[in-house]
Amino acid sequence: VTACGTGAAITSNSYQGYGSVTIGSTNPTTTCPITFSSACTHTLQCNLGDITTFQPLRAVRTSTSVVTITAQTDMHGDVVIFQCGCN
Repeated sequence: VTACGTGAAITSNSYQGYGSVTIGSTNPTTTCPITFSSACTHTLQCNLGDITTFQPLRAVRTSTSVVTITAQTDMHGDVVIFQCGCN
């Protein structure tokens, strides 16, 4: 998976990670990690929206600075908006 995108900075105890990424890959993509520039050492929760195909997405925290989004069908080329909070 390539060109999944980088999110805005997440700072502990603040709700300020938001933006959009265009999912890019040479192959069909159903998962895509979004890496934030700062680690979150608390609970990290994200709201996601696929504004291209409007499909349901799931966010899974895979490390202190990475959230992986997963879809049921190919996201290649989709634009995904996100808002994440570190609480």
